[in-house]
Amino acid sequence: MKPVIWTTEAEDSFYELVDYLNEYWDDRNYADFQERIDEVISIIQQQPQAYPLAETLSSKGIRKAVLIKMVSIYYKPHDNTILILLFWHNSRNPSSLNL
Repeated sequence: MKPVIWTTEAEDSFYELVDYLNEYWDDRNYADFQERIDEVISIIQQQPQAYPLAETLSSKGIRKAVLIKMVSIYYKPHDNTILILLFWHNSRNPSSLNL
């Protein structure tokens, strides 16, 4: 299993998302979402190629895992690690991604 490293941008986007969800979701929905994050990251660690290349970023080897309908994780597998790049609200324009 490859170790996961979160970029500063991933951490920042995660905490922005958490703030938003805490405002609009109840504790149960938030707990389910947290479990989903853990599940997806575990899959990424075990099978880095499990999720598809991101359409607009495939030339950089960046992959996209959809957590829930409105949120995705962008990540990049390396030989010995997985780099979590960003948590992304899917309602935003993907052409504005700057990874």
